Amino acid sequence: MIIIKDLSKSYDNLIVHQRLNVKIKENQITSLLGPSGCGKTTLLRILAGLEPFDSGEIIGVQGKKIAYLFQEDRLMPWLTAEENIAYVLKSKYMKEQVEEKIDSIFELIQLQGYKNYGIDKLSGGMKRRIALGRALAYDGELLLLDEPFKGLDDALKESLYEGVKAYFAQKPCTVINVTHDKKEAEYLGEYIYLDSKSLIKA
Repeated sequence: MIIIKDLSKSYDNLIVHQRLNVKIKENQITSLLGPSGCGKTTLLRILAGLEPFDSGEIIGVQGKKIAYLFQEDRLMPWLTAEENIAYVLKSKYMKEQVEEKIDSIFELIQLQGYKNYGIDKLSGGMKRRIALGRALAYDGELLLLDEPFKGLDDALKESLYEGVKAYFAQKPCTVINVTHDKKEAEYLGEYIYLDSKSLIKA
């Protein structure tokens, strides 16, 4: 279990989290649900070790291999869609294993015909799916997803929800998914609501 105990975080005179207490079960998908600006992304960055916090304690993250899908796609534009995903695999798998894994990822994100496309030839929604595919391919013990389905239409989202849930049913890991979409949070599994009132002007 990941335990966030009495966590406080502020930026100058803005208190983002004040004595936040959250417990996240391992090997399941947990969504952090809440309106924009309530500190969801900040909490992900703290869990990833990218952002310091002022006080409190985080238990259960230390030593874990972390994969992180940021709000920005952060794809490498000089590589093809396939090469962007292969980039996180080549040091871990033999060539045949890499090809097999890439095939399964492209099927999951429903972009089988776009492997050799340059990133600049893809729509915003396609880029988002490539970024999601890369995060999944990394096989982290802890996967942090910051609005992984943003910019996608409802029908495609629901199809991807099914694929992602099936993927983790076969290979469980701890997933923390940030969203402001209640339907998404409920569909994917457990969720924790972060109240916007946690942001306070000091």
